[in-house]
Amino acid sequence: MTIFLVSIFGLSFGSFISMLSYRLPLQQDIICKRSHCPSCKHNLAMLDLVPLFSWLLNNGKCRYCKSEIHFRYPLIEISTSFFFTLAISILGLTNHSYIILTLVICLIALSVIDFEHYIIPDSLQIIMLILALLWSYLCNYSINHIILSGLAGFLSSYGLAASYKFFRNKDGLGFGDVKFITIAAIFIGYQNLVFFYLLSGLFGLATGLIWQYFFAKKLFPFGPSLAISLFLCLIIPFLFDMYFDSNINILNIISFSVIQN
Repeated sequence: MTIFLVSIFGLSFGSFISMLSYRLPLQQDIICKRSHCPSCKHNLAMLDLVPLFSWLLNNGKCRYCKSEIHFRYPLIEISTSFFFTLAISILGLTNHSYIILTLVICLIALSVIDFEHYIIPDSLQIIMLILALLWSYLCNYSINHIILSGLAGFLSSYGLAASYKFFRNKDGLGFGDVKFITIAAIFIGYQNLVFFYLLSGLFGLATGLIWQYFFAKKLFPFGPSLAISLFLCLIIPFLFDMYFDSNINILNIISFSVIQN
């Protein structure tokens, strides 16, 4: 029953993320303004706003003007429901999981925005920074550990961006990516940055190949790769039923698994 309710909540928050990711880059009101059809501008009734099911019942079309509704909306809702359910299945209902669920909202929203606009909004990064500090508090990270992790994330990512710019004479990492990695480092700790970069690189390579194949563009958004890597880095230790502290990190878990096998 808990998993079922969480999946329903995930669909609902997915609907919110759809609205957020559409309006935030356009600097539109995300609180007071009513939802409307982007084609005919007709305000949507409650029947039109049931996550996923409204889209299915109307065959992916607006109930008023019959124009096609972009598949981004059900895709975001299903994705949010999946990650909500996955997080709760692994972590249960804990303080850690509440932070993870809030983080998932930010990660999916910024991924969609980066896909569509090639930007990572600072407003979402500020929320993520607050979540990172709360996470650090729950994990009993010391102030020195938090500062060292943030500095390691910033200096390493900024160094990569500057080096790529110097040798290739073009941007490899945007400054939004640098800020994201800095916040991610606070979440996972400086000792897990290597694994985080490895995951991000693999997902980035896959994203780049898919992006070029379907859109024939060399420039591709790196934010989604960073987002899924951060999520996995936070989830993996819980899969091994371990608590976070300064002596336990993902590389230790992987090494332990290799030795056991």
